[in-house]
Amino acid sequence: MSAALKFNSASSSGIVVEISKRIQELTGVQLGEKQFHMVESRLQKRILDLELEDLDAYAVYYRNHSQSENEFLISILTTHHTYFFRESSHFDFIEKSLPELIAKARARPDHCLKVWSAGCSRGQEVFSLAMFLDFHLKIQAPDLKWEIWGSDVDPESVAIARNGVYRFDELKKVPNVYLGDHWAKGTGEISNFVKVKSRLRARCHFQPANLFKVGDYPKGMKFDIIFCRNVFIYFTPEQIEFVCKELLNCLDNNGLFFVGVSETLQYRKMGIEVLGPSIYRKKSSTKTIEVDRNANLKGTQVSKPKLVESEAQLVSAPIQGALHADLNRTLKVLVVDDSPSIQAIMKQILIPANGFEIVGRAMNGREAHELCGKLKPDVMTLDIHMPIQTGLEYLEKHFGQSHPPVVIVSSASREDADTAFKGLSLGASDFVEKPSLQNMKDRGEEICSKLKLAWKTKNLVLTRNHLDSSMAQKMESKISSEKLRIVLGRISDERKIIEIFQELKAPHPLTFVLAEGMGDLLTGWAARMSQSSAFPMKFWDCDSQKQLPREGIYLGDSLKFFSKFSSSSKSKNLSVLVLGEASANTIATLKTLSDAQILVEDFGQTKSVEKSLLLKVATDCVPVTSFAYMSQQYFIKGEK
Repeated sequence: MSAALKFNSASSSGIVVEISKRIQELTGVQLGEKQFHMVESRLQKRILDLELEDLDAYAVYYRNHSQSENEFLISILTTHHTYFFRESSHFDFIEKSLPELIAKARARPDHCLKVWSAGCSRGQEVFSLAMFLDFHLKIQAPDLKWEIWGSDVDPESVAIARNGVYRFDELKKVPNVYLGDHWAKGTGEISNFVKVKSRLRARCHFQPANLFKVGDYPKGMKFDIIFCRNVFIYFTPEQIEFVCKELLNCLDNNGLFFVGVSETLQYRKMGIEVLGPSIYRKKSSTKTIEVDRNANLKGTQVSKPKLVESEAQLVSAPIQGALHADLNRTLKVLVVDDSPSIQAIMKQILIPANGFEIVGRAMNGREAHELCGKLKPDVMTLDIHMPIQTGLEYLEKHFGQSHPPVVIVSSASREDADTAFKGLSLGASDFVEKPSLQNMKDRGEEICSKLKLAWKTKNLVLTRNHLDSSMAQKMESKISSEKLRIVLGRISDERKIIEIFQELKAPHPLTFVLAEGMGDLLTGWAARMSQSSAFPMKFWDCDSQKQLPREGIYLGDSLKFFSKFSSSSKSKNLSVLVLGEASANTIATLKTLSDAQILVEDFGQTKSVEKSLLLKVATDCVPVTSFAYMSQQYFIKGEK
């Protein structure tokens, strides 16, 4: 059978249409002609798993097993993209509204605040709400009970949510104060996974449910908050109105209703008022809404509902507006990082529209201490790997009760016991992996959210030194003949090269320092480098050698090395560090190393053609101080 399925006949075309129509009827997700190719491609794996010949054969199978197949098809044909603390502005708004929500819950006999995540996918939204409420209600209303219900049309997603197991990487965006000790990290083969602990999971309830049959679930319950985010983008306007009325009948008077930030409602028809972008409240005078359950909701292709004028204005406002208004002023930030590129990115993220003003920039810990005393910032972002005084050295020497909150922004791994985790133990409030131009929007939102939360919780004893040691691990690389590190530089880079080797953790994998066009000068340079550093470095004569050594540190000619050992180096786990600019020959060679880590020195904006070409083949652009760590991390990841 070919790798790509084709419509072999009218019947195979017909089954795609039939399935699309049936899933649309069951879930409301619009699967029109434009989606037929997607439906067909997602059926491919199912057909292979069932060992069927083609779509015609699957059509026969589907009609004989339609009930069980529909559950499977709902899972593969509906979208499950989500992550923890998505659309953080919604959590900011709930925090601002908590006093009113607490008062309402206390006035009821059950003393319980109830939340429903309708369309919860695989549970990240539910557990985000759970961590959020656990933190804030312990401070504001420890006597109050709270429960969260999550539902989704896909039973498989609900099963994943019930299990509460996620990749550890998914938790990196969670603010440290919310993360707490709610998660247990796996060991051995499952060390990359975490599982929610029972005390948090016990408050979260999951159930498969169809939003077009709200009468079946949640069976008459009234909620203080309902989340139905990023669901309506797949529905027609008629379907949106129908489902919203059903959901609002489950919302308590003055309850909060959240949809996705890209979704809007014709709220005047529904007896609700708009409070912010994609945030609504059910008016206390609103009675039960009459819903025509016999209405034709199948619809056609989805079209975006028209924005009412006042809501259109709200949508154009900054997402962080609600929290910014709550802070009632712009936060002053001191950015501490020796990377010109990161400084430039931070300048685009930490702007007044997001509630920030950069009042100073420092390239190392010593400069940061001086500027912190002069500028009195509200918060600080802090890199770890910097010259003169590192971020960890700064925290150890200067951080105290009166110091402004610090959020580490670093290339280090969140779980590294010797870097990021140590920084948190020394007093930093939170940690964010460094942003890039590619992920600036998402990473920027994370930086803004964590800085604001660090500032708001700076005086809370509950937030300090609350670290789960099971989340930390030693990041140590093993020596292996399959690893190769190459540093490309010039004799003028000698000081930088020595600093790189001083930061590298021994024992070292096979390492080459390569320079282009130095001829006989290489032997003398190798001798001097050995004397000026703690690492013995030998000259490597490419002309006389037939194969690469197994270990050691060598200095050689880059052109001769790659012309003779290019195939050998490609077969290894290869990390390349490029200092300064590179020649056209070197860039051409780097282009052939498709699976290698290629790190280039960050020395700010440049109009050099060679530098622009080099950046196109680079994995990342980092300051010299980060070379050693990132190379080490690359080898560690290759071992997993």
